[in-house]
Amino acid sequence: MKDLSDTIKFLDNVLWIVVEDSPNTDQEVLEVLPENSIYLSCGPTKDKGHAQRNLALEYIKSHNLRGIIYNLDDDNKYDIRLFNELRKVKNVAFFPVGNLGPHGVERPVVENGKFVRWEANWTWRKYCVDMGGFAFHSDLLKNIESPIWHYKGAGGENEFLQKILKSIDDVEFLCDNCKDVYVWHNGNV
Repeated sequence: MKDLSDTIKFLDNVLWIVVEDSPNTDQEVLEVLPENSIYLSCGPTKDKGHAQRNLALEYIKSHNLRGIIYNLDDDNKYDIRLFNELRKVKNVAFFPVGNLGPHGVERPVVENGKFVRWEANWTWRKYCVDMGGFAFHSDLLKNIESPIWHYKGAGGENEFLQKILKSIDDVEFLCDNCKDVYVWHNGNV
């Protein structure tokens, strides 16, 4: 949390919504949060973050917050360049995540700006994207009924993306057509 907070407090025009997996406020977390943060608590749920993710999305929707939504994970590692890439999002964007996939990077393979195939381990999904590998505009939440994020078990990214995307053709591919990696799963670089 401290590393993420130290990164985010130096970014302009960013609102960080932190959802604690506990019914109680964690003073240590509060102490490291920058001023551009909202702290919510929900739990304990032990359901892989689904309730927390839903609470944050419902908060964004009910407060009419507008902008790009990206789900940070406290055990991932982020290159500061990712945040500049996120500023490019207009609708829904995909980008690679390191330490995942069959070749060490999970990503859509893109040629000439067009989707070709997935390099991912879960090929049964329509959208083979990890939570750290996509961002979207908050306007897309308007037409989704509550609960916005409602899944059991691992995953949920594919099902959520099917709610906001009509086709892979509607996706923006960031990070030099998904070649550059600026986020790593579980913080290992």
